[in-house]
Amino acid sequence: MKFRKSLACIAFLFVVGCEASTDLYLYREGGTVSRADNDFFECELAAARAVPQDTRVETTPTFTTPIQTNCYNTVYGVQCNTTGGQVYGGQTYTYDANSDLRSSFLARCLASRGYSVAEFPVCEATGLPASFRERLAGRLRPPAEGACYLPITERAGNIIYASERGG
Repeated sequence: MKFRKSLACIAFLFVVGCEASTDLYLYREGGTVSRADNDFFECELAAARAVPQDTRVETTPTFTTPIQTNCYNTVYGVQCNTTGGQVYGGQTYTYDANSDLRSSFLARCLASRGYSVAEFPVCEATGLPASFRERLAGRLRPPAEGACYLPITERAGNIIYASERGG
């Protein structure tokens, strides 16, 4: 169930497309960062081919505030004040109706290749020795509580354990 929830996270992050302070870590026992990057790319490509974009255009509903006129007597006659009549909504937007399905396809493809997914906070990369960075670019490290994620390539990365960060 936990794995299923993580895969749903992948779908959510692809749909939202925003930068977060956490990232998803692909892990496969005995795997490497470069293999994870390649597998992710191949699954992403397969998902794009299998589930093409279906761009839809929609418009939000509109609402007009009621018009109200209030009149009152003054020394010099009648004075009226009209309020309301503002129109809200009516914005046009587009979305991809197949994005959730494509994300599910991607998640299943990665799972079929033996990857599990875990979410970790993104590491602060400043001050990491080059030799440590090179080591992180090799074998994938098993997920552990308190670790953080360091992106190594565009689609894959590795984790740094809390004990290695002095925490």
